[in-house]
Amino acid sequence: ECVAELEENSQLLVWEFIIIMVAIFVATYTMMLLFARVGEKFKAHLRTEMFSTLVTLDMGYFDAKSNGTGAMASRLAADTALVAAGYGGGLAMIFQAITSTVLAMGFGFYYNWQLTLVLLLLMPINAIGMGAAFKAQGFAVQAQESAASATAIATEAVAGYRTIATFQMQDHVTAMFDEEMTASSSSSIKNVITTAALYGMLGIGMQFGTNAIAFAYGGHLVAKGIYTADDIMKCFLLIQGIG
Repeated sequence: ECVAELEENSQLLVWEFIIIMVAIFVATYTMMLLFARVGEKFKAHLRTEMFSTLVTLDMGYFDAKSNGTGAMASRLAADTALVAAGYGGGLAMIFQAITSTVLAMGFGFYYNWQLTLVLLLLMPINAIGMGAAFKAQGFAVQAQESAASATAIATEAVAGYRTIATFQMQDHVTAMFDEEMTASSSSSIKNVITTAALYGMLGIGMQFGTNAIAFAYGGHLVAKGIYTADDIMKCFLLIQGIG
């Protein structure tokens, strides 16, 4: 009888997971599709507005090295795409995070309000570590600026290739392009090293430390008979899903 009951419960759990999987797929697909459409429309509108502004600027604006033809083309293509990505996919992630947080906290307080409070109090520690890791990604801005300069050189070189060939300036232009790409590569490597170190030490390290504290407190509640191990694990998994 126990084996039959266990088999019946297992089959029930399988169907429950299948239903949840389908529901998550439909909800996530719909959310990403709608926000992606909004992001694409916003990107097209932003590029149109940026281009209409560029063509009305004074000629002296384009005399600056940072405002050359290639740099403007790079910003028109790349920068607007970054803004649109935050506007579309970024908003989708924020919406998903808020929804998940509200639901997880509700179920967490239902199963074990004491452990839920402890986990919520430990969240700022994890946030500090993750924040330090994300802050290190600021080096990517320097890499992007160097890449934009390299793109500007390449664009202007291709547009004025006849002039470059006439004056035999191929080596000079190539050296300029290589210098900018080397700077971009150095910034990218620095970003990867710093981010990996901070993410490993502060992000993941702090997360395991706070998990140890949470499990210790959960074990204390189980030992006292206040909650069952099943309730502890349900609460822990729910809150960790938003942490």
